[in-house]
Amino acid sequence: MPQQKTQFITHVFSGGWATDFGPTFYGAPDQGLQFKIPYLTNAKNLVYEFDGGPRKAPGTTLLNESSLGASTGVMGVFDYWKQGTSGSPSQRRIVHAGTNIYQDAGSGVFSSLFSGMTSGAIPQYSTFKDLMITGNDSTADVLPPDIDLAHYSCGDEIPVLDTSFGRLGVILCGDLFDEGIIKKLGAGKPGVALHPMARAFPLSDDIQKQWDDTEFPYYLAEYAKLNASVLTCNAIETDTDEDSVYCGGAWHIKGNKVSASLPLLTEGILVVDIW
Repeated sequence: MPQQKTQFITHVFSGGWATDFGPTFYGAPDQGLQFKIPYLTNAKNLVYEFDGGPRKAPGTTLLNESSLGASTGVMGVFDYWKQGTSGSPSQRRIVHAGTNIYQDAGSGVFSSLFSGMTSGAIPQYSTFKDLMITGNDSTADVLPPDIDLAHYSCGDEIPVLDTSFGRLGVILCGDLFDEGIIKKLGAGKPGVALHPMARAFPLSDDIQKQWDDTEFPYYLAEYAKLNASVLTCNAIETDTDEDSVYCGGAWHIKGNKVSASLPLLTEGILVVDIW
């Protein structure tokens, strides 16, 4: 039988950034007959791949405190691409630094997107249909600094009011897809629910058909849980070069069917008989 033999190789540790090797490195002796294993002398601005190997985060030479005008360190970086419905994808980057959120289009020139975040909070990122969604692990209220908390704050009730139009409830934008909020609103037995929203949608030649077929059925499924007549309208923008736009539209939902509507990308007023 062949015998196993162990061969020991003398090696030295070499300095510098070794960001692309992963947990395993294959090499050969250099001209000085030294086998050098690279290692990290300073592990800042790194992301770790699924194989455990470190890799330097993209663009970190620009994503620093001096470039962003921040007095505290960068807490999070999200680098993603928006495909849209046609043409080439475009790069977007979001950076959390201190209490501020910055954004750029891959150029390294950052503009302030939002301020008033909780200092030290750890951000999280996700994308949905080319839209970036972010949150953090802070439980504190996060509102712009010019907001008077005497007038605006997070509440813990979802009232349904008796009015001349019957029992009226209101649900704002994405709260429609919060199961707890929907249950609380439904428990108040509103006769009419108002649902204003600001929903951006990919711009295309058949945007109305895409909305009707792929987007609005999700809204109808949530409206059905309220067992009420629903009046909803979406924000509209008519002058933008973005791939996704606030596409407008207004709807009267009665018996969980669209009773009347205003087309997307159309300015106007929808007049209905809510009863």
